[in-house]
Amino acid sequence: EDYYKLLGISREASTREIRQAFKKLALTMHPDKNPNDATAHEKFLTINRAYEVLKDEDLRKKYDKYGEKGLQDEQQGGRYESWNFYRYDFGIYDEDAEVITLDRGDFEVVCYFIFVIFHTVFVWTLLKFGTVLLFPCFQNPEKYYGDRSKASLTKFAMQFVTTKVTELWQGNVFTEIDQAFAARIGWLISFCADTGDCLESQTRQKLAGMLSGLVKVGWMDCTLHPDLCESFKITTSKTALFPPGSSLAQEGSVLVRP
Repeated sequence: EDYYKLLGISREASTREIRQAFKKLALTMHPDKNPNDATAHEKFLTINRAYEVLKDEDLRKKYDKYGEKGLQDEQQGGRYESWNFYRYDFGIYDEDAEVITLDRGDFEVVCYFIFVIFHTVFVWTLLKFGTVLLFPCFQNPEKYYGDRSKASLTKFAMQFVTTKVTELWQGNVFTEIDQAFAARIGWLISFCADTGDCLESQTRQKLAGMLSGLVKVGWMDCTLHPDLCESFKITTSKTALFPPGSSLAQEGSVLVRP
């Protein structure tokens, strides 16, 4: 059978279009909705098999090239969820124009693009940061069973961000900077004074996870160490990036030792 015709889509259909077509069929053909149809289970397995193959980039390529013969070693589509799952949980963001659902290939391309942007722009340019949010790439998947509020999702995600954020003060700041520079790693430092915008603790933790291996992330309390912040030419809260090799001794540098 033609998997594309089974789902009522073209051979050029996107992953989202495939998912939308399958959901539409699932809501009407699911055995839970057809308890008196003895063939409902087999019919649903057929469209489920088509969906499982076409949603997978590699399997879809095999199918497009060889047909079902190319899938003889694959067993996708033998299991499915309840009708309630397809109604309330499956593809819930497909109709939201502000949410982009990426397939595996698109996701890896986007992650690589973001990495390049951070590496070429953020790491080598002195920046002032606001709030930056990024989904960590290529992590092992973790199941989440809580509610979908922003606070709950953020709390769940942040438990997997274990990268260290260093509080910098007179006793460690230059040792920490020297060690990082020796390893060709820069520093992203949030200076927190009485005025201006100081990055929140959670935002600093997010940045540390996002930029792990590229820069170290730290913060300095200018209300406790005003002289030290003054030596960095800091008079108000700000966040700045210091690429490796920034001078610690050059007169006029923001990194002049006190």
